[in-house]
Amino acid sequence: RKDDLPSLFDQLHMVHSQAGHFSLDKKVPDIRCPYFAHMKLHTQGKTRDILLGYKTYINPKAQITIIDWRFAPIAKIFFNYQVGDEYEEEINEKIITGKLLQRNILSFDNGQLVKIITPQVTLLREENDRWVKNVEEYAPKLTGGAGSTVMYQKLGVNAYKEKTSAISALLDKDQFSVLEKHEKFPLLILGSAGSGKTTVALHRLAVINFKDPELYHSRNLKVIVPERGLVGLSNVLLKGLKMDNTPVATFDDWIKQQGKRLFKDLPERICDCTPINVIKFKRHQALLEVLPSYVNDLAKSIKKDLLKSFHNLKINNPIPNINDCIRDKNKDENILEWLNNLEKDITHLISQINSNSNPNKQSSINIEQVKTIIEKEKEKLLYLSKDRNNLFLDRKCLLRAVKKSNNKLNIDMVEDVIQHSKIQLSPTTEEQFADVDPGRLITVDGKSIDEGTPYEHAQTIDVEDYAILIELLKLKTGGLKTTKGRLDTFTHLIVDEAQDLAPIEQKILGYTIRDKGGITVAGDHAQHIDPTACFTSWQNAMEQFNFYNISPVHLKISYRSTRPILNLAHSILGSSAPKDKPIAKRDGVPVSWSHFDNLGHEITFLVDALGDLSSRESTATIGIITRDKDSAKRYHHLLSRSIFVRQIIEGNFTFKPGIDIVDVAQVKGLEYDYVIIPDANANHYPDVIEARRSLHVAVTRAIYQLWIISIGRLSPILVKSKGLMSRI
Repeated sequence: RKDDLPSLFDQLHMVHSQAGHFSLDKKVPDIRCPYFAHMKLHTQGKTRDILLGYKTYINPKAQITIIDWRFAPIAKIFFNYQVGDEYEEEINEKIITGKLLQRNILSFDNGQLVKIITPQVTLLREENDRWVKNVEEYAPKLTGGAGSTVMYQKLGVNAYKEKTSAISALLDKDQFSVLEKHEKFPLLILGSAGSGKTTVALHRLAVINFKDPELYHSRNLKVIVPERGLVGLSNVLLKGLKMDNTPVATFDDWIKQQGKRLFKDLPERICDCTPINVIKFKRHQALLEVLPSYVNDLAKSIKKDLLKSFHNLKINNPIPNINDCIRDKNKDENILEWLNNLEKDITHLISQINSNSNPNKQSSINIEQVKTIIEKEKEKLLYLSKDRNNLFLDRKCLLRAVKKSNNKLNIDMVEDVIQHSKIQLSPTTEEQFADVDPGRLITVDGKSIDEGTPYEHAQTIDVEDYAILIELLKLKTGGLKTTKGRLDTFTHLIVDEAQDLAPIEQKILGYTIRDKGGITVAGDHAQHIDPTACFTSWQNAMEQFNFYNISPVHLKISYRSTRPILNLAHSILGSSAPKDKPIAKRDGVPVSWSHFDNLGHEITFLVDALGDLSSRESTATIGIITRDKDSAKRYHHLLSRSIFVRQIIEGNFTFKPGIDIVDVAQVKGLEYDYVIIPDANANHYPDVIEARRSLHVAVTRAIYQLWIISIGRLSPILVKSKGLMSRI
């Protein structure tokens, strides 16, 4: 109301005036968390206190020295040495020697120092500002047994009451050395679950961005991850590194965006339930290898069309030697180059004929007609829908892929691809009867006529098709652009969990790296759980990215899980386990295993244990990781009646304390304080390599405690590992 305006403006003026008193110099670090680590050095007979943060700030009068760890060379002392170590480092072209006297990790809560971690002790600030030593205590183990009456049980190790330290302070010597690699140096980071691959890769991005903010601006960077849950986690980590605007996407989401930008003649709808055999066929390296032969066949077809078109030209004088002029495509030529060269050869031939002919007859041979015919063929190269139709219905071409696949593909898969493609390429019922009164095509339930029928996927496209079509565009034109747009390119690309990308997908990502651009690839073969990805080796993967003879960096220390969890995880992999076990940094409570005769006992036990844990450790994250989506849905339905649980669908993680129920396919790269695997039976985890890797991924999500539950027959994968679990 008008009557309120005077008092409102008065309050606005007062607030504005007060805000002016609290304005900060942009050169001053964020006072909410000005630094995350401290070291005391003794050098040249003096001691120096140096603080590590994200902005350099030096105030000699106040004796404050804060350095930006990403840039200051002296920061390497913190990461490379332990308290009491003598150091010798070349800094700013000078050799500096000394001794590291103190090395502390610090945590702030809204500007207040709340935790100090030293090599000897961890100090915590209590609510009354009194500092106390933190003593880690392990809670009693779960007890009970199969078929017994379930009583009050306890789960949890009371480990998540502490404030989380800044992750940059936790980088070890090997991890920090990775950040010193030149930004244009292609880097392959390998390591077991929890070794910090993602963390190191994103820190490298922060470092190179700091070195050259314009060249490595967020618009020139990209982070590709396999699952949407990892998109959310990467965004959280990048925010902590002051890289909030760096784009992160799953490969599927990114490739869909690229395909829709490049091609204008493809269906808009994505098929959401492509048969597994079709996905496996389209992602297999053998199909990638037969695409050049498909393009060569296409060139032969274009040649026939050209000969026919020139023959039909109604000219008075035929063009001598025209057949000789239209030569076959050379091996090293793409079709566009070939057509351009043909156009030059034919127009040159006509020019010679015209120059040697009677001037009155020159107009009989029209160069523009020739150019028009060839231009039409060039335009066809950019319409990939025809290639999609031809390729996936060409049994002869698909059988070539079967022959090259070393028995990984078969004839039944070929038939699946053809039948699926026929449905996708068919018109919808609404399109077939477009001339009918629209009112007569409206169904009672409001759904499309085809929904629920074999033809509900008519006029759709598989997400796997986009990579194939982009590769065909490259083979046909030598470029990655159409009249609609071009493929994104980057000065630096991070590809996380790259073992779950198919060779053709790796190849397309390789095209996005600009000249003199860089790439960081992170992965772990033991976490290769997608059976359609066709991963063979890291050498082959890097070659698909177009980088050769790359020596990987191995991160051997696992920081996430405890020793008992890692020992079990290594055992689960069986014969496919790496020769060297990952090195655990800390011990922990034994892995728990419970067996129940029925689902009712299991749910009762879970409700009691989870309810108690949530009340005692309200800030803990708990993951109930199931084998598949159906199992996750079932446990969510049963548990949600008694306790609050979140079912994770399509990567909708909140990254907040509480209980998530999620299938294993979505959790790669993520972690929980406590992990429960509720369906570790023979049906869900048979003794096959895909199940072993899936169980390995589920197990290694746990930070402090792991609880495995089976109903019926225990998974044969775990039978030989019973000695590594404590039955309760």
